[in-house]
Amino acid sequence: MQFNFMNIRIIAFILILLFSSSACFTPALWKATDPNEYIQVSYAEITEKELQAKNVDYRKDDKKSCYYVEKNSFLKLKDYSCRMLATPITVVLDTFVAVILIVGITKTAEVVEKVDEVNKQKEIFEDRQQEQFERQKEKELENNNK
Repeated sequence: MQFNFMNIRIIAFILILLFSSSACFTPALWKATDPNEYIQVSYAEITEKELQAKNVDYRKDDKKSCYYVEKNSFLKLKDYSCRMLATPITVVLDTFVAVILIVGITKTAEVVEKVDEVNKQKEIFEDRQQEQFERQKEKELENNNK
């Protein structure tokens, strides 16, 4: 595969896109396991009287025909446990993606330098070939004139 500057820019763009789209495992985990987030329950599943009898904190949303009910202690414990056990893994994944991005950018920069060097060598070679060709033409003209 012949590298040129456009290919390298595309590779860098893909690496940055990869980083920006996947390096957020930890925030996603924390959002999914928020113990203070309310659970959405439709009117069909429970009545307001039942919620009042259970003495839970809730909010009523008539537009969506649902209640937002506070999580019970068991669900909150589950969320905290998930966070405690999974956060180290997600931090490692986020770090891994960042390291891959840095290595990718570094390697891309190295490839750019090598491509520039090869292009310079190619130009020098083509210039020398052109000079040799011109000298040969001049010699042929001299020989034809004699």
